[in-house]
Amino acid sequence: YSPVAVKWIRTTGSSFDVATLNTDASGDASTQIRVPATPGGTNFIWFVSGSTSMTVNFDVVPRIKVTPAVTERGATVDISLRGFARMEAIQIRWRLTGSSAWIVLATGTTSNTGSANIRIPVPNSAVDGTYQLRAETASFNQQTNTVVIRGGGQVIPAAEVVVTPEP
Repeated sequence: YSPVAVKWIRTTGSSFDVATLNTDASGDASTQIRVPATPGGTNFIWFVSGSTSMTVNFDVVPRIKVTPAVTERGATVDISLRGFARMEAIQIRWRLTGSSAWIVLATGTTSNTGSANIRIPVPNSAVDGTYQLRAETASFNQQTNTVVIRGGGQVIPAAEVVVTPEP
């Protein structure tokens, strides 16, 4: 029966203790750990027992979470971002209905752990349906999730753009 120290090593090089385990009679040990707030990319988990150690790569991929996932026009949603690069500019984009075009709804900067929470109002021009929201940064581009719009304030039509060729 031997103790096993488990450490998390971030992409930045900082580390912290995650758990201490004890092996069984066969020398096996297991546990579950929660991925901490950490910048995206390859992190490491380091296991140490006496003079024996082992390092395992753990790739953190960014995610965008929209809360609530179903809402109304004019309401505010929380965009939770995790696993992006540290201290990086980020844009939240909204895909226009029936189009491949995206508009910027909000901007922000991630923390030292690659996280951010950005609150945005749902556009009053949104008709009922499912919309894509995208988080874009220089390091991790186009992380996408959806939000469903059902009702709410009056639908205000988006401005129509008419392009006329020069004579």
